[in-house]
Amino acid sequence: MNDSGFGSAPLGWRAWLGLIVSPVAWAFHHQLGSNFAFAACDRGPDIVALLAGGVAIALIAVAGWLGWRSWKHAGGALGADSEELGHFIPLLSVMAAGLFGLTIAAQWFANLLLPSCFG
Repeated sequence: MNDSGFGSAPLGWRAWLGLIVSPVAWAFHHQLGSNFAFAACDRGPDIVALLAGGVAIALIAVAGWLGWRSWKHAGGALGADSEELGHFIPLLSVMAAGLFGLTIAAQWFANLLLPSCFG
C-alpha cells in the first residue's frame, strides 16, 4: 500500500474530471444558452447557444474519456484484490460525464429544432 492509502492505483486528477468539469460545463451551457435564446427570440436557432453546446459537449467528452482511461488504468472491472475507491471514482466520473452530456445534447437539439421563444 502506498502513502495515499488507495492501494496500487492512487486516484489522480483525471479520475475526478468528469465529476468537476461536467456540471460546470452544463451550467455554462445552460446559463449562456438560456440568455442568448431569450435575446434571439423569433430569429430561429441561436448560433451562440449551439456553439456553447458544442464546446460543452467537447469538454465533457474529454473529461469522460480521461475518467475512462483512469478507470482502465486502475484495472477496469473490479477484481478480488483491487481497491474499490480506485475503481468507483473514475467510473462515477464517466457516468456523470455521460449524464450531463445527454442533458446538453437534449438542450442542443431543442435549440436546433424549436424556435427560441417556443411557448
